[in-house]
Amino acid sequence: MSLFHSKQESAFHFKDFPSLVSSTVPADAAAEMAQRRKPNVDWMKQEPVSCDFDAFTLNPTQNRYVVTHQDVPFECLYLPDGSKKLYVMLCGGGAKIRRYPRFLRWKYQNFLQGNVLCIDDPMYHFHPEFARVMWYYGTKDKPFLHLLLDIVKKAMAQLGIKATDVTFVGSSGGGYASLYCANLLDDSAAIAMNPQLVLKNWDPKTILPHFKKLGIDLTGEDTYGRNFLKLTNPKSRFLLVINAASEWDITQQFTPFAQAHGITPKYGISQNKQIVTWLHHTEYSDMHSVFLEKTGLAFASYLCEKMKEGFDLNALQPCSSLLNEVLYEKYDQRMKLETANKELDTYYQYFLKSISRTIEEALYRRLPMQASPALRRYLDYRFEVETKAWKTGNIGYYIGEQMGYRYNIFYHDGKVYYRMKFDMISEYVSRKAELDAVLDGCKGMYLTRWYYEKNDTLVMTLLLNPDNAEKQIAEFTELTIGILNEYLDA
Repeated sequence: MSLFHSKQESAFHFKDFPSLVSSTVPADAAAEMAQRRKPNVDWMKQEPVSCDFDAFTLNPTQNRYVVTHQDVPFECLYLPDGSKKLYVMLCGGGAKIRRYPRFLRWKYQNFLQGNVLCIDDPMYHFHPEFARVMWYYGTKDKPFLHLLLDIVKKAMAQLGIKATDVTFVGSSGGGYASLYCANLLDDSAAIAMNPQLVLKNWDPKTILPHFKKLGIDLTGEDTYGRNFLKLTNPKSRFLLVINAASEWDITQQFTPFAQAHGITPKYGISQNKQIVTWLHHTEYSDMHSVFLEKTGLAFASYLCEKMKEGFDLNALQPCSSLLNEVLYEKYDQRMKLETANKELDTYYQYFLKSISRTIEEALYRRLPMQASPALRRYLDYRFEVETKAWKTGNIGYYIGEQMGYRYNIFYHDGKVYYRMKFDMISEYVSRKAELDAVLDGCKGMYLTRWYYEKNDTLVMTLLLNPDNAEKQIAEFTELTIGILNEYLDA
């Protein structure tokens, strides 16, 4: 019998909303949240335990496992929390490079407040050359998601967790896998974000030929119902979060699925028996990749709990616009940051071009003479360029065991700066007063500001103008190296 029947008391209310903090004192609550935001990374130091499915036993002190079931190895990450809830995190594909194994959303545990079991797609074990999504598909006659579900059931039995307290979570290909598993496991739930639902429609020029080589036709009928996902289990709960701004997800995936299930697409949160849809419209550079993160997933998990209790989630329709605006504002800020990073990329190229003209002078003229011959050889290897994910370029030059000087370019408050730092300035410069006067005279023309950091690190900063950034960087680099050549004591 379905859980989703009419109830006189089924109007939605925020009863028993999970609390992330125990204190109402602002400072104490803030400290609790700060701690909750820090995931435990100790598992990264562990070697995985490899075992056959029959010998698979969860250990509260062991996080990493490779469980082989019917000759298929499943890379697993288990993060216990002692509760009677289990979140099974499933993965999708990658655009160009697909790291394996990959455990998505393990950091969300502290917000979801349950045991977490991440299981990566073993298709990438067998086909590492293919980075695109493969949906835990398996072979024509062996569906890997059925094997994966055996592992989940065994974990449930060992932890004493009922199916009603199991939630499968995933996005894109992982969203597909989550829905598929919940459809197999009575009374469980799935939270799927921008999932594939009609496999033949997803990147057909790339994926159809790949599966054809594996002897699999995604365009035809499949014995295990894998090619066109139909959610037929009336006992399970399915929450689909779809970005309506992603034309590919709407037209090629959600629309045919909705038609097959008798669902009328509605903006916001709406419920049709055991299937709840949360449609938002969020613009982004990659609109398929707009997903709920830890706070949104915690709320989605709460909605699944309310579904289990028989509450009608259609009551949330009036506040859907506010919920959707949270997503819009978040990704709008990301868009602005991406735009800034693109601008910073241009500056960064100027930066490297300018620095390359001065490296030889910096390495082989004045400054290396402060070091012994052995240290000069060491210096040749310590002069390096670093590029970080947030587009900061750093070049550092080392004197002894301390970093002597370094340049970097960075973005702050809508502006791009170029900065030079020289550590332990007093050990190398005796005429500091004279140096200070020269720096004061350069302000406004070749540098924006200068100061001493921690009393003994000279910092010179230049605000870059996009119209003549390359010229500014070249002049600033030559100025700073010239000053060091002049004032460093022989």
